[in-house]
Amino acid sequence: MDARSIGELKRLLRERLNEVRASVRKCQEEVLHIEMELRALDSALTSEVVQSSPPARVYVPPLDAKSLSSIKSSSENQFPLDKVCGMKQLGAAIIVAKHYGGVLRTADLIKILKAAGLMKKNTKNAGSMVFGLINNSGLFERVATGTYKLIEAEEEPSNSQEHFLASGRIQ
Repeated sequence: MDARSIGELKRLLRERLNEVRASVRKCQEEVLHIEMELRALDSALTSEVVQSSPPARVYVPPLDAKSLSSIKSSSENQFPLDKVCGMKQLGAAIIVAKHYGGVLRTADLIKILKAAGLMKKNTKNAGSMVFGLINNSGLFERVATGTYKLIEAEEEPSNSQEHFLASGRIQ
């Protein structure tokens, strides 16, 4: 083989590599869209409104590049509850947001807080409590309905600040 045919072969291989990468990205987007639809259906099934009313269609908005980068597969998203047991709700919210790449969904946070024992399981105003927690903290910015992004501080919190978030009092 001469240098010219080797160069042509490399070009063809690069083109094929780019085609395969584009195909993989497209498949990942489809999987993420299906996972979002499953989450929407799951939350619709567990809500009290759906249980007492006739079935309705669930709207799942189309994905954009920003939301694709922040969503991980559900197998990666299993949250270890031992990280937040015994903490205050705000500290737990920060830990949960960091675990999910800086993105916090209020529905996920409610489930985690209830499972970790940081919120009563039969609380009817859990959504309002979490909304107040997130808004009053000033540590999150709203990206979509029920979805918040953790505002990264320029400096890491000091040891006493971390302790305050974990226990609710400074020592």
